Amino acid sequence: MRGFAKKETPAKNFQTRGAFFGYAPGMTRRPEDIPLLFPDPVIEAYLKDVDRTILRANMQVSVSERFEQFENFARCVQATVAAARARNRQRAA
Repeated sequence: MRGFAKKETPAKNFQTRGAFFGYAPGMTRRPEDIPLLFPDPVIEAYLKDVDRTILRANMQVSVSERFEQFENFARCVQATVAAARARNRQRAA
């Protein structure tokens, strides 16, 4: 662990891929391609288990669809909290 990304990819590929996906030139670098100031074994242990396919799929969705997904999630959380409170009230009575 030298503190640098494991994969080396030419900058040309970044520009091509970035232009294809519509990113600005500064946004074409992947996090694993940015050198770290110092290696952190805890962060590296978690990063190997992160499934980036879900993150990439979420980035393909429009902003309005992401907000809609978040609103649905918030409604689900509210319903779960309300059900738990009602259940606790029934147990207490």
